[in-house]
This record gives sequence, structure tokens and C-alpha cells, in this order.
Amino acid sequence: MTKNHTPRNLSTAAAADALGVKPGSLATALWRHGHYCGIKPARLPNGRLLWPAAEVEAVASGARAAEAPDFSARLSAGRAAAMQ
Repeated sequence: MTKNHTPRNLSTAAAADALGVKPGSLATALWRHGHYCGIKPARLPNGRLLWPAAEVEAVASGARAAEAPDFSARLSAGRAAAMQ
């Protein structure tokens, strides 16, 4: 009997792979902002993180695109500030 199910939680590496970013990007965003595109992971007693699969899937599919950071606007603003 084969079970066809989606895991409820993903490791940092699996979440990063699904989102198309490096695992360090998730860790950095979590450290700086307390979330990655609105996704807050659960922290295990050993320090590892479990990312909710449904939320990761929603961000990866673009369903929550409004919550994704607009890096191009931030980059342009930073460059403009540096030129002054």
C-alpha cells in the first residue's frame, strides 16, 4: 500500500530547495526579520527548524506573491542612497 501524502513540515534544506533559494537565505531572513516571506518555522529543541510545508508551497507557487520581498525596489533604493 502506497501512501501519497505531503509532509506537514520541511527541513531548511528542503524548504530552500522548494523556494529556489540557498538554505542560508532562509536562516538570514529569519534572523533579520523573524520570518521568510511571512513563513515562521518551528524550532526544535536541538536547534533545527521545521518549515510548514503548506506555507512553503503557497509561496513557491506564487499564491502569496504579495508577501514576497521586492528585492529590485530595495536594491534600487540602496543604490540611490549610496550615490548621494
